[in-house]
Amino acid sequence: MGRFSSSIPEAGKSLTAANLAIAMAQSGTSTLLVDADLRRPTIHQLFGLTTRVGLTSALTRMDDWSSMLSAGPVENLTIMPSGPLPPNPSELLSSAAMRRLIALTADRYDMVILDTPPVVAFTDGVALSQAVDGTLLVVRANFASRKVDIKAKELLVQVHARILGIVFNGLPADDAAMASYYYGYGEHP
Repeated sequence: MGRFSSSIPEAGKSLTAANLAIAMAQSGTSTLLVDADLRRPTIHQLFGLTTRVGLTSALTRMDDWSSMLSAGPVENLTIMPSGPLPPNPSELLSSAAMRRLIALTADRYDMVILDTPPVVAFTDGVALSQAVDGTLLVVRANFASRKVDIKAKELLVQVHARILGIVFNGLPADDAAMASYYYGYGEHP
């Protein structure tokens, strides 16, 4: 079970999570993509789904959580949209019900991917760090300051999140100056 986050909004975390979910499903892995960004959900838009039901519905009706799922566009991919936006996203994502849902989905699917809120902007996603196997941090080149991106990493380290890696979006392959700017990013203390 892994989760995607970013330092700030619009870094490309949702699209990156969706692309990985599709790739995993195409490889034959039974995959669940959950939109756990309960502030600005976008997974439903990427797949043409509604937010009438989804994660928030499942958390309040745990015995019926599997009815909140939608088939994805490829075999082996299932999607759980965010559901209706709650007034208390942080409380829901750090609840015992969320931890239980994570355990239930992990038993049913080979891979569960959570698209969570940006870690610097909101604490919602940070709370989930301890309930999942690891976190991928999505960073968009020339979008946020390096200081903000490093702050996101530090927040994850403070809660003992297992950082699986960093995904760079928008980094031109031939931009050596930008590559050297981020070189050693993962080694920052």
